[in-house]
Amino acid sequence: APVPYLTGGNSFDGQGTLYGAGFSPASFLALLGEELDVAKSLYASDWRVSEAQAAQRIFGDLRYLTSARGTARAMEAIGQPGYLYYYDVVPEGLPGAPHGSEMGPIFSREGTPIQDYWLSFIRTGAPNGGGLPSWAPFVAESPTWMVFGPEPRQKDGVMESKLDFLEALR
Repeated sequence: APVPYLTGGNSFDGQGTLYGAGFSPASFLALLGEELDVAKSLYASDWRVSEAQAAQRIFGDLRYLTSARGTARAMEAIGQPGYLYYYDVVPEGLPGAPHGSEMGPIFSREGTPIQDYWLSFIRTGAPNGGGLPSWAPFVAESPTWMVFGPEPRQKDGVMESKLDFLEALR
């Protein structure tokens, strides 16, 4: 649709969603076939913890982050801005931000930067305003993401080599 679009994902979206989709870590990783060694290299820090953590991270990145980047590309192709976010506020005891964990700050009664960005986007079709760091729309040559961590910051090429690998699997 010819309207602005805001999309993204979280740093550990696969936590819970891998199992909810009906996969065990082993059954999901088996789908990688000959590409398993490349995945082990790209996700080495997760693999050092456990195969389950690696499978969950890869599944979340494949399902949510590649989809977000693909949608932003499609928006650019039709001349509409697509804004990408990467939510990485990590709860204690987890290796990343689980699926849906950005919803608490978005709907907070106290006001948060992510909430301010969303409200601006809803009102104007662009997330910028209110003295927050600038958030540029996606451009394929220099894919910009708004990274929500302790402080929001714009960053180019978030997880680019991992997402390129995952997109090539399709």
